[in-house]
Amino acid sequence: MLELKNINSGYEKLQIINNVSLAASPKEITVIIGPNGSGKSTLLRTIFGMCNVYSGNVVYNKADITKMQTYGIARIGLSYSPQNKNVFGTLTVQENLEMGRDFVEGEKTKIEEEIFSLFPRLKERRFSDARFLSGGERQMLAMARALMDKPEFLLLDEPSAGLSPKIMNEIFRKIVEINELGTGILLVEQNAKQAMEIANKIIVMENGSIAMQGGRELRNEKKVRHLFFGGVV
Repeated sequence: MLELKNINSGYEKLQIINNVSLAASPKEITVIIGPNGSGKSTLLRTIFGMCNVYSGNVVYNKADITKMQTYGIARIGLSYSPQNKNVFGTLTVQENLEMGRDFVEGEKTKIEEEIFSLFPRLKERRFSDARFLSGGERQMLAMARALMDKPEFLLLDEPSAGLSPKIMNEIFRKIVEINELGTGILLVEQNAKQAMEIANKIIVMENGSIAMQGGRELRNEKKVRHLFFGGVV
């Protein structure tokens, strides 16, 4: 279980997150939606040790990781795929994946086979520089590299941003598949309608705080319909 308890965080002296508490299960897809500037991405960075936490606690499997360094957080089962600058353009697909894990003898081939089974397109492009990949392929590579360490939780920040509807649908299918294989997903997403369709739990943020949270039934809430669907679900 991943829990946030009364978190207040931000950057230097600029507070963005205000008294946020939530819980996410490794068996579920938890989706965080909200208007631009509502603090969604900052919340993910807070969990991953990339923001200043002024008060509150981040708890993972009953251990307080609030002050833990990012590399330490990655080692205990949490992984993060940012929206931008999420691949190394001058490295090949293969090299990008290898950046995601320190391998011990004998495990590299097995893990790569698992990743390429999940992302067969990356196997076809494994010796291509990442800068030559399409937008959808880069997002797949970013997710694949984040999975190389076999995390219990994957934090995803806007994986569908800038993608065509066809590729976006494929990305969402991959997210569901990753979850079905046993990795919990904490997903920040601007495409609220499609994100809510795959969510087990929905969190709506406004102005750095949680405005609402619940299951898929939240899609029928009047405020949610107004914010994200123009009144139509």
